Amino acid sequence: MPHSDVFLHEVPERFFDPVLWNEYLSISFYRSREASLAELGYPEPGLLGLVRLQLEERPWLHTSDTKLSQRRAKLRENLVSNFRGQLVSGKLVATGFSSFAAGRVTIPPERWHELRPDFVNDRAKGGSMEFTGIRIAEAAESPIPSPDLLSGCAEWMKKRGQEGESRKKVLQRRAMELFGEGLTTRLFDAAYKQTFSKPRGRPRLNKSNLNNPQ
Repeated sequence: MPHSDVFLHEVPERFFDPVLWNEYLSISFYRSREASLAELGYPEPGLLGLVRLQLEERPWLHTSDTKLSQRRAKLRENLVSNFRGQLVSGKLVATGFSSFAAGRVTIPPERWHELRPDFVNDRAKGGSMEFTGIRIAEAAESPIPSPDLLSGCAEWMKKRGQEGESRKKVLQRRAMELFGEGLTTRLFDAAYKQTFSKPRGRPRLNKSNLNNPQ
């Protein structure tokens, strides 16, 4: 029986390596699952990474605490990178909401190179992009985003038009990145026409005909 998609905060029990996840929980600084999960959403500060690197080069400086800290950091890195790898490869599919679309959209796999998941809050952010309400599913059972992609793309295009951008090629490239493969060229063309085509109105009168009635 196929499983349904789950929110980002439910991902560990569904898509993480259970052995690594349970070990991570057992040696976490925090007692609660939620606090341990929150830690996954934040990259290690550069200074801590430098200290860990120096310790790896000088194993004689290790203590039981530093060894535990190193193991915890490696587990955190592996859990997050393995999960993002499944999203980039297309094995897992993510959907969410963004300010660029009216409804839930599929997050393009290549975006996960820059997006960092915030598991506790069901969102991901990277650069100028942010998605909320993220749900994850296996590719074979990925739900169809709703509402209709046509209306979502047209709404996004309307906002871009108000900002002064109406070049079709520019909008198409950006729309494909935002809405994913579900937005076909045919759907994009329809949304573009719906947004930017001007109403024809009544035909102009020919003044020469008015001055010279037959």
